[in-house]
Amino acid sequence: MAGLGRWLLSGLALALMPGSWAQGADWSFVLAPYAWGAGLDGQVRHAGLPPVASRRGGSDALSSLDWAAMASLQARRDRLVVFADVLHVQLSESGTVPLAGVPARMRVRASTALLAGGYRLVEGPAGHLDLLAGMRAWQLSSRVAIGAPIDRGASAGVDWLDPQLGLKARWSPGGRWFLSGWLLVDPDGGEADIMAAVGREVGERAAVHLGYRHVSMKRRSPRLAVDADVAGPGLGLEYRF
Repeated sequence: MAGLGRWLLSGLALALMPGSWAQGADWSFVLAPYAWGAGLDGQVRHAGLPPVASRRGGSDALSSLDWAAMASLQARRDRLVVFADVLHVQLSESGTVPLAGVPARMRVRASTALLAGGYRLVEGPAGHLDLLAGMRAWQLSSRVAIGAPIDRGASAGVDWLDPQLGLKARWSPGGRWFLSGWLLVDPDGGEADIMAAVGREVGERAAVHLGYRHVSMKRRSPRLAVDADVAGPGLGLEYRF
């Protein structure tokens, strides 16, 4: 992964060099903050303890959410694109030890930040399609308390970097309504970040979005291993300037 990561960072640095931008083109920006109703589906394992699993979905997903938010910022000049995305989620879950059925509680806090450079492959009156490549930084912490007869607990955290490749698109059938979203994957581990939304323009510079986001996390370290999906609906506001 280190070699691919260096290649992606080098490509991003070249894209950001002033000489890479078309001469005379103007900058445009899109800021989009969201509230995110996320839930956790998967398991975490602390060193010396059995894994703790949680299964959340549908209307049950929001019952575990402490709070979550996300925001993206896109800058574009001609066909070159810079895209940044941050999210934070904290969930308090009831879970079980698989097979044994022992009850457990866990709290998971995850933060991630993405920085990517890209190229606008397609642009027209109906929408656009961007190719993106970049890096995602993760910070994850977990605390578990396993009930009787195990009666043990632990807490740990882990940080890591993932390369990212993907597509980002927007399409409008006409009028004020549009569809937007992205698909980003880690080419080494296969974890995906999928976002899909329907939106409506509410002025010359603003729009509202209602969407769904699914982010997979997979990491193994000596103290903590996680294999889980965080997903749920989001409501956001887009502002162009």
